[in-house]
Amino acid sequence: MKVNPDSFYGQQEGETILYTLIPHPLTLWLALSKLYLGALALIVTGQIITAQLPAGFGGVAATGSLTGLALAVLGTTAVMQMRAKSRSYITDRRIIRFYAHNPFATAIRSLNWDQAVKVKTFPPNIVFKMARIGTVIVHSKSTIINNDQPIRENMVNNDDIELEEVFYYKDLGNYIDKIIYLYNRQPANLKNLKPFIPKPKGLRY
Repeated sequence: MKVNPDSFYGQQEGETILYTLIPHPLTLWLALSKLYLGALALIVTGQIITAQLPAGFGGVAATGSLTGLALAVLGTTAVMQMRAKSRSYITDRRIIRFYAHNPFATAIRSLNWDQAVKVKTFPPNIVFKMARIGTVIVHSKSTIINNDQPIRENMVNNDDIELEEVFYYKDLGNYIDKIIYLYNRQPANLKNLKPFIPKPKGLRY
């Protein structure tokens, strides 16, 4: 499925895109780094095993090297294709997420604003928090939390929309909260809402 930042599959007539969410580049390099470390481990393992074997078993090292290189090349292609297809769109009517589970299949999830009730934001770790990268969860009306269980920030059900690798995640969470408020309380003012820009306050417009 071809992804366009200015339009998306299933976009309704007159539906205005307020923000197109693309995964932060830092997370791409982290994913590729893990992939390359795995490929390097295969190559090194092949070399170590070969060093322990009698002469004539050099094919083990060659196999490890070829496997590692294949993993790096094919893995890079798969990661790049999946990320190119993974986008989320915030519009004046809903939030819709396109997520590639693999290079050949893209899942689509959508939540209309009249079904959205709550927004939660949190960083996955301290490094991402310092980089202002985190997760935004938009809960739907169907979300049910058992009062006997502690409420976790990352509790998600099948109807919620979870946005990961979001730059300025707290600000985007506040922006979505504002959309929900306007949609339910002041729908006429929603058309005057400016698009979200992931920049520090005071530098967005």
